[in-house]
Amino acid sequence: FKIISRDECIKMLDPISCLFNMTDRYEKIYVFGDIHGCIEPLEKFESTYGFSDKNFYIFTGDYLDRGPYNARVANWLIEHEPCKNILFLEGNHEIWLRMFANGDVESIRSREFNNVTMPELIEADVSIKGLKKFCGRLGQMAYFMYGDKIYFISHGGIPVTPDAFTTTESLIKGVGSYEDVDKVYKTWTSKYDNNTVLIHAHRNVEEIPIKVQDNIYNLCSPVEFGKPMRCLEILQDGKITCIEFDSPTVRKTHTG
Repeated sequence: FKIISRDECIKMLDPISCLFNMTDRYEKIYVFGDIHGCIEPLEKFESTYGFSDKNFYIFTGDYLDRGPYNARVANWLIEHEPCKNILFLEGNHEIWLRMFANGDVESIRSREFNNVTMPELIEADVSIKGLKKFCGRLGQMAYFMYGDKIYFISHGGIPVTPDAFTTTESLIKGVGSYEDVDKVYKTWTSKYDNNTVLIHAHRNVEEIPIKVQDNIYNLCSPVEFGKPMRCLEILQDGKITCIEFDSPTVRKTHTG
């Protein structure tokens, strides 16, 4: 056995020292915002762009709840879970899906999931085994180099790049209150130039556009209320294109 010091351990865990370089692996990278049970934007992307082994795809979480097609989205997730070039990140709504998949339904405290999402999944006979496997693949962040830029992607959005002390909860829910996203942006801007890019979903109470500035992108959009799903296309040369896909069908009632 080799005993290492605390400082040595922290250095080994420093994300920047093992930053993954995606440049030579994929032609393009696509990043998707919240889905919330809305299958139509996903189908529109697939029919327009398709899914190619030459590209990498990152989903930022919140896959179910609120929208009209939870079972169809769940089956889509199960179908695409084995794809090695798709990264599914965890959003704050996935806690309920994880409990359901593990049979811990008594611990679910979401009226939306209990009263709407779960009955839809049961009625459609969505595979519990498939959902459990999907939940086991969920990550909390993507942090990588692509071309000459560094990209940090999580569901909640935090004001600095991650280190050994970054908590899972902050990656999923963000730092500060739900309304504090402007403070996150101010801190990010003060610390990083345009070569370090923040991408997140989850919170957008002020109807912020997709491109906040050259190194910040907000993919949160209320797709469950008919707004378009937000998506980014990232090229190796650093060009980022904002794309939106309509979500025309909404459920008439929302239970929160």
